[in-house]
Amino acid sequence: MEEEHVHKQHNAPKSGAKAKKKAQKLQKVASAKGKSGQSSDPRAFSIQKVNKIRRRVMHALDKETRKHHAPIANRTADQPPPLVIAVVGPPQVGKTTLIRSLVKRFTKQTLNEIKGPITIVAGKNRRYTFIECKNDMNAMLDLAKICDVALLMVDGSFGFEMETFEFLNMLMAHGMPRVMGVLTQLDRLRTQKQIRRRKKELKARFQSEISARSNLFYFSGISKDMYPQRETVNMARFLSVLKPKVQRWRNNHPYILADRLEDITDPEDVRVNPKMDRSISIYGYVRGTYIRSGQRVHMPGGGDFTLDNVTLLKDPCPAPSSKEEMTKSRKRRLDDRDRVVYAPMSDVGGILFDRDATYIEMPEDEDEEEEGDEDEDEDEDKAGDRAMKEDEDAEPDFRDVGDDDGDAEDGGVGGARWKEGMLERASKHHETRHAANLHELVYGKRASQTVDADDDDNDGDDFFTMRSKAKADEVHDSSRGAWSTAIDHDWDEEDLIAELKNQFVTGEWHEDDDAQTLLDKHKQSLEQGDSDGDGDGAEDDEFGDFEDLETGEVHTSSSAAAAGGEGEMGDADADGEGEGDEGEDEEEQPKSALTSRQKRELKKARMKALFDEEYDRVSGGGKTHFDEVKDELAERVKFNMDEFADEDDTLRVEYEGYRPGLYVRVEVHGVPMELVEYFDASYPYILGGVLPQEEEMGFIQIRFKRHRFYQRRLKNRDPVIMSMGWRRFQTTPLYASQDDNHRHRLLKVTPDHVHCVACVYAPFVDPGSGCLTVINSGEAGTDFRVTGTGTVVQLDQTSDIVKKLKLVGYPMKVVKNTAFIKGMFNSALEVAKFQGAAIKTVSGIRGQIKRAIRAPDGAFRATFEDRILMSDIIFLRTWYPVTPPKFYNPVLSLLLPDKTAWGGMRSTWVLRIANGLPTPRKKDSEYRPIHRKERRFNPLKVPKKLQANLPFKTKPKLATKRRHATYETKRAVVLSEKERKRISLLQELATIRNDMNAKKKARRAQKREEAKKKYVKSELERTRIRKEKMKEVYRALGKEEKRRMIAQGRALPDSKRAKGPEPV
Repeated sequence: MEEEHVHKQHNAPKSGAKAKKKAQKLQKVASAKGKSGQSSDPRAFSIQKVNKIRRRVMHALDKETRKHHAPIANRTADQPPPLVIAVVGPPQVGKTTLIRSLVKRFTKQTLNEIKGPITIVAGKNRRYTFIECKNDMNAMLDLAKICDVALLMVDGSFGFEMETFEFLNMLMAHGMPRVMGVLTQLDRLRTQKQIRRRKKELKARFQSEISARSNLFYFSGISKDMYPQRETVNMARFLSVLKPKVQRWRNNHPYILADRLEDITDPEDVRVNPKMDRSISIYGYVRGTYIRSGQRVHMPGGGDFTLDNVTLLKDPCPAPSSKEEMTKSRKRRLDDRDRVVYAPMSDVGGILFDRDATYIEMPEDEDEEEEGDEDEDEDEDKAGDRAMKEDEDAEPDFRDVGDDDGDAEDGGVGGARWKEGMLERASKHHETRHAANLHELVYGKRASQTVDADDDDNDGDDFFTMRSKAKADEVHDSSRGAWSTAIDHDWDEEDLIAELKNQFVTGEWHEDDDAQTLLDKHKQSLEQGDSDGDGDGAEDDEFGDFEDLETGEVHTSSSAAAAGGEGEMGDADADGEGEGDEGEDEEEQPKSALTSRQKRELKKARMKALFDEEYDRVSGGGKTHFDEVKDELAERVKFNMDEFADEDDTLRVEYEGYRPGLYVRVEVHGVPMELVEYFDASYPYILGGVLPQEEEMGFIQIRFKRHRFYQRRLKNRDPVIMSMGWRRFQTTPLYASQDDNHRHRLLKVTPDHVHCVACVYAPFVDPGSGCLTVINSGEAGTDFRVTGTGTVVQLDQTSDIVKKLKLVGYPMKVVKNTAFIKGMFNSALEVAKFQGAAIKTVSGIRGQIKRAIRAPDGAFRATFEDRILMSDIIFLRTWYPVTPPKFYNPVLSLLLPDKTAWGGMRSTWVLRIANGLPTPRKKDSEYRPIHRKERRFNPLKVPKKLQANLPFKTKPKLATKRRHATYETKRAVVLSEKERKRISLLQELATIRNDMNAKKKARRAQKREEAKKKYVKSELERTRIRKEKMKEVYRALGKEEKRRMIAQGRALPDSKRAKGPEPV
């Protein structure tokens, strides 16, 4: 019978994905059934490794603690200035296209030419100022100090360029605002796979350089000189929710980014002396903190000036939330009339601003031209729009309207052609479009605006209100009369206006009924006060005696007070919603009375605060010291703001100065004429406020580190351009290292991968401010231009850097442990200065300087711990103080026609390379081989008597050389035949062995050569790895040194970099 064939079973998988998945499944089933080794109750095994949990908790607490920093009081007003958004990137990367696309998205307007700052309204509380940064080191340094948001443009087809990393280091040194990356020109890549790979690589590098939470936006393709709408909307949404950082330096210093710059110097004086100093006016928003007239300011690239006059102007780009009707409404989006764009230096709305003129685009058939004062240029935008709407198809015609003197010089009997018939045309235009506002003529413009605002008050539910199609002229206005507008009234006549005023309550009636007389009497009674001093007199004067004209009843002050009290109680009982008594009108209610909705909101806020306080007390939580300090600062700032909240702006600026967010015009006199003649709108013009202590010059000590991208080592006294505070200047720093005894020892060059101390002579800045050095301010080259970064540590009028000095002397006479030294000093006075100093020989014998001797000059007596030889050399190690050069050369790049041509002082090696000069050689500085005479020591001679008494082990055992040969060396040896054969055989074997050894030696030499090559290759790899590890070690040592300095109070943490002192 045939046996049945049995197949071999497959082995169960013990590794791989299937085996791992099966083991997890079995473990899960066993755990559910309770068959595993541990219980199914997770609470019993929640903490199995105590040390691991402890490290995890400590790490979490460390992360939370590192977030704490010294709280900064935000001094920004209720209406902050527009956020400055700097668009930075290499050339031809799409900066102009991005600004044009964002402005089109926010304002629905297209910019033809982009120059200077462009301010737009982006929301109810959002305004942005876009400014394009040129590929210039000076412009990049200035914008890094003032920008709130930085948009870094990167060419996606090429990758990161050197300018991007240079600007990133500038931001880190001067406060590090919000940074967003923009990746453009991705359409140049061919396939989607390449695009995805490039996005992933650039995003990883971008986040590693800045932060893991940094945003990177992608733009691909251009349509009609705009980026795609979907990608533009994505960036606009991120900008709309972005919150700027409060930076210490900007929070303590006021500054103005110039929107416009005008020359207000008398043209006649300029004609007589073209090179005279000019007077200019600068327009812009106040940023940072409060600014005052007469304050010292610094213009980066221009110099130091004084604000001679500061004038408050109307905001040319107001935020909708500042309007009263917008505040009361609940609209969630802006109207087209609220989407304002203000770009004085760009082509916007047919208006162009030049240095000394304003050009308005007008049609050919209209010979109108508007003139205005230089301080009210915001009205010209409306005039230009009106002129363009009259004839849009006409060819544009630009005429100069800013030079009023030119019309007078043209001469002619009738003057300029456009002035003919001006009065008739103006009268006709006024009669057809405008009617007299009697309320404004009687009560003034401000009162008229107040009444209109009160009349427009509604419930705020006008989001879906239907708009009427009727014209504005057909709407009935209660402030206008029903007379014909064709009647020509000359409202400039005082008699006519006085007669009109007398028809109202505030006019002059009888002497007793005159309103002004009654108000004067009431004011006088209030000033006199209560004669009893109990405070009741003021209350009596407030009510006064009056007569009811309807009933004829006379009321005294006491009855009026009682009636007023009853009215107040009645209102209180009605919870503020009742109408009060019958004798009270709505006009008698105070303007500061709260509405029912506001009262409910206040009540809810109080209840929430009580609940939070009770919850914190019951739960054992409560506020930390950090929270208490922040709340105290916020309460202090709120108190200061509420103190002047109800005051007019013209009165507030007298007390607190011009607060951030106001639009001002400042006048600066004594400006170099080059600043006006070579004005370039593409560069930022900044007026940075300088505090009184920042005008003093002295030595600044900086914790400095050479940048890792800069290949050269920085040498002492080599000129560098330093950016510190508002200033950019050239200086020659000294570098030093701090020893354990806090001595600053001079270094020839900067160390690698660790911090050092740099000392420069410059104007003082606040400790903790960041600084940055560059090698030149010209155009980009092949090298990385940022040479190093640092933080200001200490300010002083003296320097404590010392240099090692080694003095050399020689023994003149030696007596036991005392020696007389010469050649170290030149006089007895120098010896007296170093009396008691420690000296040392080459062999290590220590000594001390005692006193000077008479001859020779400079010789002295010294004692040592052992006897020295006449051949010894004595050294004295001393420290010589070194003072940094007092060299301060401000970078005045804005005074040049080519802003990148500023050179400054050049170092010696740069001049040698430029002129092709060789490096001079000094013979004393050259290294030469040292030739020393070989010292011959006499042999040791022990007397024979002493040798006889010595034991054998200590007797000298050196054999003496024999004069005659011995018998063993003289006798000859004759070999037999058998011995000769043996010796011959041994010689043959030795020859064979030597040949084999030679071959082995050759093979070993070849193997050694191969092993040597492998060793050299591996040694190079180990050297590279060792260098990387040493970098990490040096970096850790630098951090440890920084922690030690912070603990000792000699340095500030990184969170306080580029920030000023604590607010008071």
